[in-house]
Amino acid sequence: MIAHADEKQDAAGNGADDAQKLWDDGELLRELAASHRHFLRYEKTAGGDRLVEVFGELVGARNVAVVVPGLDADARKGHDIGKGCQCVVSEQWVGNAERLWLNAALQSGHDNTATIAYLGYDAPRKTNVVSVNAAMNGAEEMQSDLSMWQIPESKHLTLIGHSYGSTTLGYALGRGETADDIAFVGSPGVGVFDIGSCDWMFETDCCPTSVGVSCFSGVAAHHSWVARFDEDPVPIYGGEGALGRPPDADDFGAIEFHTEPPQCDDYFLSLIHI
Repeated sequence: MIAHADEKQDAAGNGADDAQKLWDDGELLRELAASHRHFLRYEKTAGGDRLVEVFGELVGARNVAVVVPGLDADARKGHDIGKGCQCVVSEQWVGNAERLWLNAALQSGHDNTATIAYLGYDAPRKTNVVSVNAAMNGAEEMQSDLSMWQIPESKHLTLIGHSYGSTTLGYALGRGETADDIAFVGSPGVGVFDIGSCDWMFETDCCPTSVGVSCFSGVAAHHSWVARFDEDPVPIYGGEGALGRPPDADDFGAIEFHTEPPQCDDYFLSLIHI
């Protein structure tokens, strides 16, 4: 009798979980169908939902920025633009791209910038954040997507990796991806130990060809940017070199840009000045 009661309780629990999932799916579909939102990609996978959203007019924009999130980023959670993040931004990674777009428009006085919130890969959780596997797989996905979008060379392209997203971006650049500017914010490591030597942790096809050219494809070293708050815990994960050296190291070779603590939102407020 006790076993039978337990089975009923388990079934009821599973039914409640299924109902909640159906409700969550419905909420997400309603969000995806909203007329004011523009998506380049939405896909359900075994590793989690993938979502790529655009802010601004991508076709007419002169400047395009792609924001790659990291640790715990979730397609179902990411648009809480008004919430303080305390350096844990899995709840507002989409909002960061939107914030960057809004502030670029305010700064320039023109709507000539578009941003792309890019979760086109399976972002790691805390259990596997010290592994480069998600970054290497994500780099392949990212390079494929950027190639498919065919962003014209006439547009100024900035690739921004936040948290573990910077590791993913690092490997995408190591695979040959190019950009006019790159920025690593709150990074635990980008797969390489410094820009000059291109001492990669794992084999890549990347190699510098001339002085002033970083190991990240054709991105000039003076267009490689980095920022980190002391209060940000994510760079600590790379402190032992598990994901490469954090790119804010003095001799890494990237240019540090100024940010104001304590909110990680300010990474994205400061990015408009690089």
